[in-house]
Amino acid sequence: MLDTFETEFKKQDEFNFFYNVMKQLKTGNPMFFGELMASMPEYKRDFMEDILLNKRIELPEEGKLQARRIVKPKARKQPGA
Repeated sequence: MLDTFETEFKKQDEFNFFYNVMKQLKTGNPMFFGELMASMPEYKRDFMEDILLNKRIELPEEGKLQARRIVKPKARKQPGA
């Protein structure tokens, strides 16, 4: 019965929703956010960072946001290297 229940929440991207909640928490209550992150073991903090780096990418053949990948900043090349 609950499978047929339609809400706007079910249509949201769960990663974007989580990202926005964490972003609001970090900007709205930075002390609590810092304490929350400090209370986690390192492996959980690393996992959290990986989740927050996930982005949807557009597949050229589909034209829709379908796939996920972890987006990491590219290292800049050092001049003269």
